[in-house]
Amino acid sequence: MNNNMATALCRLILVAVLFFGSTAAKASLQEGIDAFHGGNHRTALEKFTPLANNGNAVAQFYLGKIYMQGLGAQPDFNKAISWTRKAAKQKNTEAENFLGFLYYYGLGTPQSYTEAMSWYRKAADAGNVKAQTSLGMMYVNGQGASQDPVQAYKWLKLAELAGEADAGSKLRAVEQKMTEQQIKEGEALVQKWKSRPEPESKPKQKPKSKR
Repeated sequence: MNNNMATALCRLILVAVLFFGSTAAKASLQEGIDAFHGGNHRTALEKFTPLANNGNAVAQFYLGKIYMQGLGAQPDFNKAISWTRKAAKQKNTEAENFLGFLYYYGLGTPQSYTEAMSWYRKAADAGNVKAQTSLGMMYVNGQGASQDPVQAYKWLKLAELAGEADAGSKLRAVEQKMTEQQIKEGEALVQKWKSRPEPESKPKQKPKSKR
């Protein structure tokens, strides 16, 4: 076998290993997700841990949930926020939203409205409706920033338009205290956000779960 043939064979073997490894990882991830939502949290923990250690953001997000709530493992706030932060830094929008939630309530980390708003905003900018709702309410209450009914309107309206039922009632309460000019400004911000270019290569994440 000459050098060219040997090189080609090595490349073929590498492609095969990467393909089957990726397929196996996807299957294991789905098994973990199914186990988590089926209430079999010990199995979910077993499936997610090696994937999370290999850098899988979805698995890291779920481990954050598992350790925060003590599902199939002892509650461990330090592990919860560590795994959640790792996933959030990979732009997993569910993790960004969850990390905002952890900072908001000071779970596993000192409470910080500033940090909560920062992470909620990252997720909200990517279209996460729960984060949009939370961000809107932070502007309503003046947490992490000054009270701003126009910004509150923007984020709550976007969440409502995306189908987040809870956002609608909150928006109505905000509207009642706004002037017509403020509502117009809020609508302009909504339209500007909707017409923006799509974020570049923002990973789409599958998990759908409550905070």
